[in-house]
Amino acid sequence: MNYINTIETFNKGKTKMATKTLKKDLKRKDGFIFPEGTRVTIEFPSDYRGMVMLIRDDLNNILLTKSINFFRIFGVKEPSMKTLEKYVYDGISKSLLGKKVEPDGIDPDGSPSVLLLLGIL
Repeated sequence: MNYINTIETFNKGKTKMATKTLKKDLKRKDGFIFPEGTRVTIEFPSDYRGMVMLIRDDLNNILLTKSINFFRIFGVKEPSMKTLEKYVYDGISKSLLGKKVEPDGIDPDGSPSVLLLLGIL
């Protein structure tokens, strides 16, 4: 994936967005820190089926990362194996943002199902 093309995709509005608050400091590789408690916008480009997310604060500082980092960044507990099995057998999963979706689906904000993200489907 080309970083520049992905940023251009985000800037052209081909994304879905949600807002969340950071549970702990988030440090970029260049040393910039998004402090704990910062309200950020999470953007999921439609071209990547939710596998990449861009985190942007009010000052337009950005961090492009793989969506799998969502659990660590936002302090969300990863689902247990029992929960994942339930999602598969019931035919209903949750997205990263906690909305009900089909196991291979994406919610209205562009967030992928947990099963899709973890590569189970």
